[in-house]
Amino acid sequence: MSSSPNVFFGLAALLALATAALHAWAGEREIMKPLRGGAESTPAGRERFAVLDAVWHIITIHLVLSAVALGALAFTTPPLDHHNLTLAPLPDLLTAHFVLHAIAFLVITRRRFGQWLRLPQWTLFAGLALLTVIGAHVGAAGWWSARSAALLCAFCLLLLSALHVYWAAGGAWPAVDRATLADTVVGGPAGSKFPSTLATALVAVGLAGAAVTITIASGLVSWAPAVTAARAAAWLLAALLLLRGVGGFFEARFRPAIVGTPYCRLNLTIYSPLCLTLALLVGIATRG
Repeated sequence: MSSSPNVFFGLAALLALATAALHAWAGEREIMKPLRGGAESTPAGRERFAVLDAVWHIITIHLVLSAVALGALAFTTPPLDHHNLTLAPLPDLLTAHFVLHAIAFLVITRRRFGQWLRLPQWTLFAGLALLTVIGAHVGAAGWWSARSAALLCAFCLLLLSALHVYWAAGGAWPAVDRATLADTVVGGPAGSKFPSTLATALVAVGLAGAAVTITIASGLVSWAPAVTAARAAAWLLAALLLLRGVGGFFEARFRPAIVGTPYCRLNLTIYSPLCLTLALLVGIATRG
């Protein structure tokens, strides 16, 4: 394996840190604060809630330490391999406990609500498990080349860029008109206007630029002076795609105005999974 940073461990570290922040901030606001008033109305309730409060903060600490461990693995020199008996078991242990966290959410959701996907928190831990296991094994397995991933990723980004150019020019596909298109792809309240021509064109340029960046970072296009900057930009792109992909599963909770719109449904079934897939492809493309 190359001595360059492990992109997948780096992305997992970022996701673990983002999960810790979400747990500490949004969890405190959405879960702990509403419970606090009723739970602390009696001395016995106050004591029980104190234990719950401590456990809540312990989970935050656990997530932060997981992020630190994953970050350390990303920059381990020499690269992590299974001949290094000190560090080799760590990624598999991290993967196992992320998988168990995801299973716990799925089982509890099923038992409490009769549904598997009512609580979206499982997606965070499933994403952490996937990134960690790929970070530990994809390089040794060599199951897909960086250039193949870069080619597919660049192709998808260029298609999305072309679609935005079409929208900037006034097109409405896959909707029947611009109003319906806004409800389908923008993510605003029902009846929102579609973004301006300039804003849409800028998104198209950004997507095309991202495609070019990936081809340079992966070596698909040879341009030595830009390789270092392209690899750094690819790291940033992968991080943004990862956060967008995972955040999409929680968007309706923080933006209730989108509930019931076509965008809300498509965000769960297409947009967020697509962002996660692209983040994975960028990681593979730049791992070398």
